[in-house]
Amino acid sequence: MNIRRTQIINSTKIQYLSVANTKIYKVTDIDFHNLTIKASKTDLSITDVPENEVFPVEEFREFRIRLCNK
Repeated sequence: MNIRRTQIINSTKIQYLSVANTKIYKVTDIDFHNLTIKASKTDLSITDVPENEVFPVEEFREFRIRLCNK
């Protein structure tokens, strides 16, 4: 099951979420059926990751998003 989740994440461009354009979270799980996203906080800045892989958390209004801080 974990392999399938990794494949789903890797097949989308949604790799990171930005919060207030200052905090970057790495997406760890996306469930399109239940509309949930889980992400973990990173020490990266917005300039450290490719622009096409970072999405503002506000774009996912229909999703339930769980952000995990270390």
